[in-house]
Amino acid sequence: MVRTAKVTNIVLSAFCGLVLGYVALRGMPAAQASLPVMLLVIAALNIRVLSRHVSEAGKVGPPPPPDSRYAMPMPAFAVALSSEDPAVAAEPALSRSYLMRHWRGDFSLPVSYWVNGALAWVAWAIVLEAFGWVYYSIDSLRLYSMLYVVIFCAVPVWSMWLYMGVWRAADRHDGRGGAPLWSSLARFTVIVCATMTAIQAARHAGWLQEYAAIAVGNDPIGKIYVRPTDDGEAIVVTGTLREGAAQRVLRMVDQSPDARTLILNSTGGRLGEARMLADGIRRRALDTYVSKECSSACTYVLMAGRKRMAGPKAKIGFHRATSFNGNGVEEDPAAVASMLRYYRAAGLPEDFIARVGKTPATTFWYPSRDELIGAGVLSRPKAGADEG
Repeated sequence: MVRTAKVTNIVLSAFCGLVLGYVALRGMPAAQASLPVMLLVIAALNIRVLSRHVSEAGKVGPPPPPDSRYAMPMPAFAVALSSEDPAVAAEPALSRSYLMRHWRGDFSLPVSYWVNGALAWVAWAIVLEAFGWVYYSIDSLRLYSMLYVVIFCAVPVWSMWLYMGVWRAADRHDGRGGAPLWSSLARFTVIVCATMTAIQAARHAGWLQEYAAIAVGNDPIGKIYVRPTDDGEAIVVTGTLREGAAQRVLRMVDQSPDARTLILNSTGGRLGEARMLADGIRRRALDTYVSKECSSACTYVLMAGRKRMAGPKAKIGFHRATSFNGNGVEEDPAAVASMLRYYRAAGLPEDFIARVGKTPATTFWYPSRDELIGAGVLSRPKAGADEG
């Protein structure tokens, strides 16, 4: 057992080194969040081995038989008690909790590995599917972020329960007369899965950092400023469409009964917030106007206007969608696909959408006014009208 622990330590330590080297090369300062997961796996295995080793070291052989010359007659009640099977009397009672029985390795290796493992992964798949449904069903990015943090923190607990239960069942498998090959394969699988869990934790550590900040109301991507014009006929929106931006803008609109136009000056922000704000603009039949720039997610809001206008020097920019993952900004294929679907549903021409899909996230494509009007991004002005 001690030898197995040494091998396990070497393997896991090597994997930890590889993971840390990987995240260091990728420039992921938040990857230290994966260290507790990996160290927890190593520590748990060592604790198990140590307890096993101590219990084995504490075992002593049976005492020598007493000298018959000094033997005393055994009372009747002692004879009755000694007739019971000592092995049965010493057998600890099994826990009634199914989760606890798996954790302690009470189940056979096939049950722990195939049945409990399969049930755990099915349950996890259901959770992920429900989580994806929640993402597209709720209007609160803050609530979604809270759920993300809870699930992320639950993964190490769930993984440790599953992996340690299989490991302990493998330890008992040999003593139950099972083939050593299967217990060795089960331990190897646990090591691989635990390592992959640690790697995934490292890859998503940046997301955890970002969603944790959003969950406490501190979106790291920027600020937004909302105010009515002096005459109260328009609402000016400046800055980044961060968490809570849609609710804040629409609240200001509802508090300004004379407001008919939303004046935009934003380089983008959260796509979810932009969608919610765009839906609110459509319901209220507001006009939209770009004073200086409206790019990326801001274009969702612009295109939701009943009448869509722009100043003579205004810029309207498009590019592939990005994600803010705590380590910087990077393209997100899922977000890109969602953005292109949104533009397609809005009625933009396919050649226009294709151009957007080819524009890297690190830059912007600013179509000409004629291209914007031709694609329907801006409303076609009436003859003799001046949008400036």
